[in-house]
Amino acid sequence: MPGTTGIDYFLRRRFGTPLYAILGICAALLLIACVNLTSLLLARVLSRRREISVRMALGAKRSQIAGLYIVETGILTIGGMAIGLLAGTEIARMLLAKGESIFGNFHLELTLDTRVVIFLIALVVLVLAAFAIASAWYAGHLSASPTLKDSGRGVIAASSTVQKVLLGTQIALTLAFVTVSALFSASLKNMYGIDFGINPRNVWEMLLGERPKNTDPVAYYRGLLQQIELLPDMQS
Repeated sequence: MPGTTGIDYFLRRRFGTPLYAILGICAALLLIACVNLTSLLLARVLSRRREISVRMALGAKRSQIAGLYIVETGILTIGGMAIGLLAGTEIARMLLAKGESIFGNFHLELTLDTRVVIFLIALVVLVLAAFAIASAWYAGHLSASPTLKDSGRGVIAASSTVQKVLLGTQIALTLAFVTVSALFSASLKNMYGIDFGINPRNVWEMLLGERPKNTDPVAYYRGLLQQIELLPDMQS
């Protein structure tokens, strides 16, 4: 049966909000990783400014410089996308296998969603387009420099500003993430410290179905409890 709308409404109502929270945490981590990667790529571009200046002096066009960066960035982006896709698929299968071993009453086939593929392709195109524009702008600044000695001064100043913005963003995101994680850990610790009067470990919660008609409730539930107590590893 298709599970587009969920297995049942109770699961969606119970786990919908926590899943949105997890999605937000993943987005924050991804944003931090992207800022780190952008900083590394910017530092790499600055370290190659003399090489690019020489290429421009020898007659290289801005489109050729942009193509150079697009190829290098494309290899990095597509490689990272492929590794992430394979790792994500394998982790999802592990989680589904764990769920099947716990509940034992369902089996889900994991296939690659077309929407995920379209999203990944659009993301790669967006990243490559951004780097093409940035590299063309960078090459234009170098070509406008009168000498090799003075070339890149304006680029360095502009890049320093970009680095400061990226560094500030990275620190802000990391501090926010660490603060929220610390608060979550403290709340979780306090929650585990609550005395419920029972040991919550190895406790199963059951949802009973409708009682058959024309049956004595007392006898029915007493017999049901006796059957449950006969299950393997049942203590109480």
